[in-house]
Amino acid sequence: PLSPQTNGAVERQNQGVIKALAAAKVEGQNWRSALQEYVHVHNTLKPHARLGITPFELLVGWKHRGTFPSLWDPASEKAVDRDNVRDTDATTKLQSKKYADVRRRAKPSDIAVGDIVLMAIPKNRKTDPSFSDEHFTVLSRDGAKIVVRSDRGVQYSRSVNDFKRVPCRSCDIEEETSSIQQEPGISAEDLSIDESKGPAEEVVRRPARNIRKPDRFRDMCLYYIF
Repeated sequence: PLSPQTNGAVERQNQGVIKALAAAKVEGQNWRSALQEYVHVHNTLKPHARLGITPFELLVGWKHRGTFPSLWDPASEKAVDRDNVRDTDATTKLQSKKYADVRRRAKPSDIAVGDIVLMAIPKNRKTDPSFSDEHFTVLSRDGAKIVVRSDRGVQYSRSVNDFKRVPCRSCDIEEETSSIQQEPGISAEDLSIDESKGPAEEVVRRPARNIRKPDRFRDMCLYYIF
């Protein structure tokens, strides 16, 4: 439940398992044998959608030959190019990452070593907070892996998605002030208030329409409840 990406992959795999077990139930077969047959076909005969080869071929280096040695033809088999498979896997993973980042509107995290952060906690109820009240100090960061230390001296290792930097009000004010000073064409005289000028002129309002009571309420006493 803490990793929606993993849950999606598991649920997608469960669809094939459920179909195999349902077919075995209709045909009156043992569900254990049907499950073993499904796993065997998945590992030896079904090519991986991302790599184009089966897990068995990637593990041992050749295709599954079956149970009849007389039908084997090792001379016609080609060796698995593991470098090509590694490059294909990296390319497809990068494409999937870019697609997921665009759909989720992901942004690079600016959490660095020494920052004070809050760590996400599991929610048992809908009204529970998403982050803890305790502050943590970032000790190290390796990609998406962050190691933090609490005020009690306990260290935790979590993903960068589980942390949020503590907002610093004074830092935000300094950044806004520096950004205003760095803007061209704005001087201190423009920011100062000219006290010599008189009060601001009144805003001219648009004419309002006359509001009258409807004819059906003319002979009635209306009560307003606030």
